[in-house]
Amino acid sequence: AAAVSRTTSDAAADSIYALVASLLPHGDMAVRARFHCARAGPPVQIELGELPEREETRAGAELARLAGNDRIRATCLLGMAKAAYRDGDLTAALRESETAAELQRRTRDRAGLAVTLQWRGYVLVTTGAYGQAWRALEEATREATSSGAEATASMASMFLASASLRLGDLASASLYAAHAESMLVRQGNERSITTLRGIQGDIARAAGDTSAARAAYSDALARAGDFGGYPTIAPRRALAAMARSVGQWAVAEAELQAARTAARQVGLDEWEQRLTYDIAALALDRGDLKAAENGFVAYLSRLTAEERGRGYPARARLAEVHARRGDLARASKEILAATDELESWRAALDLRQIRLLAFQRTDDQVDPDLGIATILSALALGGQVDVSFALAERRRARELRDRLIRHDAARRGTSHAPSPIDSEESVPAHVTASDVSRSLPDQRTALIAYVAGRHGEPTTAFVITKAAVQVVALTPIDSLTPVVSRFVGLLEAGGPVAHPARVLGRAVLDPVVRVLPEAVTRLIIVPDDVLHRVPFDALRMDGGGFALERFTIATAPSAALAIALWSRPVRGGPVRLLAFGDPRFALPAGNATAVHPVRTALERRGELPRLAASRGEARAAARFATEGTVRLGASATEYFLKSSPLHGYHVLHFATHALVDDRSLTSTVLALAPGEGDDGFVSPADIAALPLRAELVVLSACRTAGGVLIGGEGVHGLASAFLGAGARAVAATAWQVEDERAALLVGDYYRALAGGATLGEALRQAKLAAMHRGAPIREWAAWTLVGDPLAIVPLSERRASGLWWWGAAALLLVGIYGSLTVKWTKRDARSAPSG
Repeated sequence: AAAVSRTTSDAAADSIYALVASLLPHGDMAVRARFHCARAGPPVQIELGELPEREETRAGAELARLAGNDRIRATCLLGMAKAAYRDGDLTAALRESETAAELQRRTRDRAGLAVTLQWRGYVLVTTGAYGQAWRALEEATREATSSGAEATASMASMFLASASLRLGDLASASLYAAHAESMLVRQGNERSITTLRGIQGDIARAAGDTSAARAAYSDALARAGDFGGYPTIAPRRALAAMARSVGQWAVAEAELQAARTAARQVGLDEWEQRLTYDIAALALDRGDLKAAENGFVAYLSRLTAEERGRGYPARARLAEVHARRGDLARASKEILAATDELESWRAALDLRQIRLLAFQRTDDQVDPDLGIATILSALALGGQVDVSFALAERRRARELRDRLIRHDAARRGTSHAPSPIDSEESVPAHVTASDVSRSLPDQRTALIAYVAGRHGEPTTAFVITKAAVQVVALTPIDSLTPVVSRFVGLLEAGGPVAHPARVLGRAVLDPVVRVLPEAVTRLIIVPDDVLHRVPFDALRMDGGGFALERFTIATAPSAALAIALWSRPVRGGPVRLLAFGDPRFALPAGNATAVHPVRTALERRGELPRLAASRGEARAAARFATEGTVRLGASATEYFLKSSPLHGYHVLHFATHALVDDRSLTSTVLALAPGEGDDGFVSPADIAALPLRAELVVLSACRTAGGVLIGGEGVHGLASAFLGAGARAVAATAWQVEDERAALLVGDYYRALAGGATLGEALRQAKLAAMHRGAPIREWAAWTLVGDPLAIVPLSERRASGLWWWGAAALLLVGIYGSLTVKWTKRDARSAPSG
């Protein structure tokens, strides 16, 4: 019967259970207990003597207790948990499932434990308890694998895909879904394949492939016909979301009503609650603010204490309702409450990776942003600029802020856990636009913070100077996303970029510049969404010039971090610099059973070629410090980086390769030499653990400013990891750079620093020098400074002598007359790009 329920239909399974009922031995309580708990579940077959689900499983649990069989009793307790969940009693569901898991651990029922943990993980995903859910599902996978329970392992993988999707991690969601599909197809588990098709549709839609999404939902509905109403709910809800996104209100309403009917038929109270939210959101789409408000209030009124993580989206939507009515006081109150709830939920997450994704969780299938851009724009333009700006800041780079607090606490020798209300730390928790204005160092500096709007919502730019705080409304950011992709792609390829550079300049920079005082020559930009990928230096301004020609431009993950960094005292004393160059590379060890993501990336790209010019670049960098330490070749090891007292260095310089994955942090590394048990590939997590007090980190490698773009947090990769480890600023690259050309620009950068320029102004001077010697735009636009551009590092150029002087001169000639190098021997031919 259990096999038939997974492959054929509930009706076929019920007919088998009816036969079993007539064959049960009267005195065998264990067998009778197993029967009661196996057939429990909606819809109730009264004509076959089936009790309601909760009574059926309770009867089975009691028989199992009398029989002294704790394994069967645990199975029945899980059935009681499922019945409670269907009835909307989440507290009882979690309690009964936890008791079942304890019994299964005690009786060493690993297969049974895997089933319980897999179901418990699913429930926790639906409530927003992602940390607990993740641990339950991973433990379920381990137990299922150990006990050979492949059916359970496939379900756990499927729900890990769902959890990843809800957190905006499409790469992981796709991998988990593919793994689940391979197992389910092998099993012939048609019921679970039906559920998986819906999840695959969600993944396709999140990736922008609406055709594939619609096909997956249609397939799920076609398969669901044999299994009753429950499997139809999720695909109908998804199809309603697709109809909402294109304004087909009637279609959306019909799909939601069909889903609600199915949920009621099988007594799924939890799904009815979700549909209450969807129907309210549809009313908001239609402009029926009263119906929307009533629906969201009804949704919130039914949430239990365990479901507090699900309250945030409805509260945010209520704030949008009030903002649309022009009731900014109520909108402000509601969005503050929503943000407090989101932060409380985030603080309860005990897995760092999930906390990192907290602000990009997807609670609404049509508008993941939940109208936040509309609310903040309305508040800002309505005069509540400080409230709006502070709310935007509370969503920016929070994990990086927490890491810096822990770093500073460790440096002071204290143990301090980050708190959302802690305002005495080096990185303030709450920052208003007025705070930023007061903190700006001079009249020449402005901070521009963007809040990106999608799905027709406005993008807002906060323009902050010493004199004033102004708000500028801009076009929705999704209308610019294709232009950004084309602009960056053409820049990297060396193609014509004048048109996209002007389009973007007109859209995101010109309106801001028009309200700036003439005295402003330095911009600190806090980007949002795809603006993190824009090289602002290379935008064409009104009049035709590059932004670089008028402004010194740097970026910061948040205004709070910018204030913290430029307020930090600059270290005095002799300047110490540590440089790595020309490492001896090696592939990481791998085997058939364990996939190493870096090995996979390298095998796809080929061996890392040697970077001949990076040796001279590292030596030249060290020449500008009072004390320079240079690690080259086999001595440029990961082990040396991790084991050295790095807090003593003012500047760290890396002239090497980098592998940067924009979809997953696990494949992003900085390449050094192996040794002492290390493979030479330094991950962002490795970097974040380094004890730095560096004023500057120079990452002279390919795409070191890139990484995974995480909603709210910004770009997470190598640059953010160095900031989190304690660096003041990081000079990094947005795309592939040739090591010889990079060495030229970096040399100009250090000379400008030695001349007394700030970190930001020195990079601008180096870029202008490249522009004036005729370098292509891609060469200088690749470089960016992340962090504090205002500090001055007291470098000084030491005169070279003897053979070293001639070597440096030769390197300079090779860089300037790079075209001649191809005429030399093959051994000295031009190096490959450092990516």
